[in-house]
Amino acid sequence: MTTYKKNITVIIFYFLSLNIFGQKLNDFYTSFSERMVMHTLNFDENGIVRIGSIRRHMSPFHEVFGTYEKRNDSIYIKLYKINFIDLPKAKNFGLESFSELSLTLYQNNSELIDLKNRTVYVTSRKLNRKRIKRKSISFINGKKYIYEIPVFDGYGLISRMPHKNKRFDKALAEVLKNPNEYKTNVIRGLSAYQKFGLIGINGISIITKN
Repeated sequence: MTTYKKNITVIIFYFLSLNIFGQKLNDFYTSFSERMVMHTLNFDENGIVRIGSIRRHMSPFHEVFGTYEKRNDSIYIKLYKINFIDLPKAKNFGLESFSELSLTLYQNNSELIDLKNRTVYVTSRKLNRKRIKRKSISFINGKKYIYEIPVFDGYGLISRMPHKNKRFDKALAEVLKNPNEYKTNVIRGLSAYQKFGLIGINGISIITKN
């Protein structure tokens, strides 16, 4: 691929991967959703749950709080009302919709599933596994490609460039010759997880000719 095509590819994968892997290994969940803002989920041993914005190095951070109760394989969450003082900050981080919200999460292996909001929560331990952290899936004209994506650090900078996949690079190069002749659809969140498992969590791009 030419340098120009490589740059386009990196930019596309940057936006697919943004905010996901700049986290330190810790005991929390990250959300992957079709419509809700990306956030983290953290439970403590005293029945308190914290939903927070994605942490970035040297950047502001905000959390909302609530209580949770675990029954069998389900977790029931009731979030507190966000007071008028904290509401502007919550809005800045896209967390205002969690005010007085009730969530029901179902456990599937180590993941937590929110069926109503089409969201899957994945532990940071799973997200930092090489196969999940570095791999993604694309379909180009019906053919499936598993390829590596860039890894980003806490500053949003690329810390590891992907290894080449010659078959994928060749197929993508054909698309980039005449990009207006193709349409792209990206499957995210629970739909991607249900179809492809954790490797689909970075988003599945489906590129087809018009």
